[in-house]
Amino acid sequence: MKRYIDHCEMSREIRATCGDKTIRVYQAYNNTIANAALENQRFVPPWSSTRMTWIKPSAVWMGYRSRWGKKDLGQSRILALDLHRTAFDQLLLNAVPARSPTTDRTIIVQWDPERKIGGEAGREAYTSIVPGVRSLQMARHQQC
Repeated sequence: MKRYIDHCEMSREIRATCGDKTIRVYQAYNNTIANAALENQRFVPPWSSTRMTWIKPSAVWMGYRSRWGKKDLGQSRILALDLHRTAFDQLLLNAVPARSPTTDRTIIVQWDPERKIGGEAGREAYTSIVPGVRSLQMARHQQC
């Protein structure tokens, strides 16, 4: 796997691990959803296909967001998901900014400050992409 860094703008990057056919993203779930997904190698109930999920291509950002796996509210299990690269690229092409008046769309994109391993914001002047994807869309494009 290599690092996928797409310089969309000087201060915005897609920072992720990827291969020629997949890109790895991270999401935090509760134990019940994580266990069911790991056992079945795909998402099954109690996971909901209608839920909006914010995926993080940056492993460090995901670690920070879930408080390094210690977050309450059922987000202590971090799963790495390999999505088809062409589907990920297509999802981003159809995305709207999170602050757009049309946020009822399936894919929403926001840019958040990248983090360092300790959690503090990085000194580098860049932000990392955080797409919000309706879970059904994400499930269709995960690598099985």
